[in-house]
Amino acid sequence: MRIKFILLVILSCFSIAPLFAATTQEDNKILSWLIVLNKNEISVGKETLKRSDNKDVKKYASQLVQDHTSNLRTTEQFNERLAKHLVKAPAVMDLKEEGAEGLKALKKVDKKDYDSLFIDDMIKGHTAALKAIDDEYMKEVDGKLKEHLELTRNVVHHHLQEAEALKQMMHS
Repeated sequence: MRIKFILLVILSCFSIAPLFAATTQEDNKILSWLIVLNKNEISVGKETLKRSDNKDVKKYASQLVQDHTSNLRTTEQFNERLAKHLVKAPAVMDLKEEGAEGLKALKKVDKKDYDSLFIDDMIKGHTAALKAIDDEYMKEVDGKLKEHLELTRNVVHHHLQEAEALKQMMHS
C-alpha cells in the first residue's frame, strides 16, 4: 500500500510540473528574450490595428498578434515563473527597451506615415530577431526548446517575408 501511495505522489508531481521545464540559466535567458520579443510584437500589432487604415497592414498586424500570442503561451510553458521574473541579461533588457522605444515612436508618427514606418520597423526587427536566433541562441539549446526555437524562427522568417512583400506592394 505504501508503494502505491509513493508512486501516486511521484506521478502527481509530474502532472502538475511545467510541461517543458527549462533547467539552465542559458535556457531561461533565451526564454526571457522570447517572452520580450513576443510581447513587443503583440504591443506593436495591437497599436497598428488601432492606427492603420490599410486593410493589408491591418491583416498583417492581426497575424502578428495571433502568432506572437500563441508563441508567448508556448514559451511561458517552459518556465511559467519567467513571465513575471525575466532573466535580466543584457540582450533581454536591450530588447525590452528597444520595444518600448519603438512603440513610443510609432505612437507619435502622423497617420499618413504610420504604415510605412511600421513596415520598415517590422523588417528591421524581424531581421534582427532572425540574426539573434541563428547566430546566438540556436546553438545554445537542444531538445524541446530547440524545436520551439526552430518553430519560432520559421514564424519570424514568414513575418519578415510578409513585411517585405507589403513594402513592395505599398511602394508600387
